[in-house]
This record gives sequence, C-alpha cells and structure tokens, in this order.
Amino acid sequence: MQGLSQYTLAAPVTLEGIGLHTGQPVRVVISPGQDRHISFVRDGTRIRADLDHVEQTSRCTSLGHNGAGVATVEHLMATLSAFGVTSADLCVDGPEVPIMDGSAREFVRSLRGVGLLGLSGSRRVLRLSSPVWLEENGSHLLAVPSDRFRVTAAIRFEHPLVGTQISDVLVDAGTFEHELASARTFGFESELEELARRGLALGGSLENAVVFFNDKTSTPLRYPDEPVRHKAVDLIGDLALLGAMPQAHIFALRPSHRLNIEFARRLRQNGVVSEA
Repeated sequence: MQGLSQYTLAAPVTLEGIGLHTGQPVRVVISPGQDRHISFVRDGTRIRADLDHVEQTSRCTSLGHNGAGVATVEHLMATLSAFGVTSADLCVDGPEVPIMDGSAREFVRSLRGVGLLGLSGSRRVLRLSSPVWLEENGSHLLAVPSDRFRVTAAIRFEHPLVGTQISDVLVDAGTFEHELASARTFGFESELEELARRGLALGGSLENAVVFFNDKTSTPLRYPDEPVRHKAVDLIGDLALLGAMPQAHIFALRPSHRLNIEFARRLRQNGVVSEA
C-alpha cells in the first residue's frame, strides 16, 4: 500500500511567531526524535503527543504533563501526520505552538526545506472492523473502515459568505500541502468581543486569521471554501494524537476540537493498532 512509510526530520528546523491565544512570542524547534514517538518538550518536561496527555480542547487542543503544557498543537500535528513523520521532538519555549499565518503552510515549507529521512519498519495504522459513530448537538462524526485515510468535512454557518461547505481529501503529503495546508484559522466579527472577554485570541490579528464581517472578509480567501478546509486540518491534527494513521474514511459534520478528541478516543477503543 502507498503512503505507509514513516519518517523523521533530516535536521532540526526552527520556527518563530506568536501564540494565537496568549499573544506571547514563542519559538519551536522541530528535531529528529529520540524515539519512535512525537513529543513536545517544555521547560525540560517531555509531553508525549497522544490522547492521554490532552488537557484542554476549548478553541484549540492543548497537551500537558507534570505541570508543563503546550497549546494549539493541531496545525503542527496535522502536518507531521500528513507527511508520515512518526518520530520528532518539538521543543517549545512558550505556552503555545506559534500560530504563524494561521495555517499549516509554514510547517509544510519547513519540512520540505529540511527534508525527511525514512525510518525502518512501517507506519502504525488503526484498523476498524465496523463503523464508529459520534453524535452530539447537531455535530456528527463517522468512521467507516477503508484501506486509505480519507477525510470528508462539512460545516454550516448562518453567514452569507460561508453557508454550507464540504471538503473531501485522501490524506497524504501532496494533497495536504496543496488542498489544505494554506487554509487559515477563521472567525466572525460577532465572536471577537467574547473571545477577548475570555482572554482568548490575544495574539489574533489580520496577519494570522480570516475574519468574516457581514459583507466582506478581512483578507482575500485562499480557497473559496477556506473555512471547511481549515476544519479538516484541525481534525487531522487532533486524530494524529492516536499515534496511528486511521485506515478509515472519516465523515465530520460540524466538528470541533472537543468532539474530535472524544471521537479519537472512541476510535482507539474500537480499533486495532498494528504496523501496516
């Protein structure tokens, strides 16, 4: 089968920016892994990038261990997963992964720039023997057994510039880079005051997010359906915390970080993990 090789980075690469929610400057150094896992390192503490270390899922996905935490991991995790990187150390000197331009594009460029090294053995995959379903408050997630990892995401917003959007991709490095990676974090003008009140999106700006006003966007869209493509990126990043590529077609209607993580846990409970 194609796409089941596994990789690490050929050399370290550094990215700098600000945290979307804290507004603090932050740097992440992505290095070849010390073991066959992906781990964040914060203040000397290793935080395994898996479901057991998820601490928070409000507006982003955060990991933690022994009092150390890293937020907004989903875009970087999605990129590593799509490129088949299964071994990497992600050293972060602040509370969040930098948001960059609000998309996964800079992470893709960094991996392309430094190159990848193949690892022995095959990538771990999660196989299902029957469909897995999650439904809550109008959101639906369904996984159907398949021989490829495919994501179909759909959203519906009562906004004239968004409405109903659907994205359907077979997840691999090429499709991720060209069809999803450039899709940015987005929000609505009506949300801005509430986010500020909750102390969120303190680093949000027109440089790293698309804001939908009543009759226009804050910046030209990169794709006509950029919001749903970004939702697909988030979903892929959250599912990457399984530590195994789902051999499944995932259907997601109105996904969110919280439901993505709950769904990933259901997949782990109902699936079998093995080398491909």
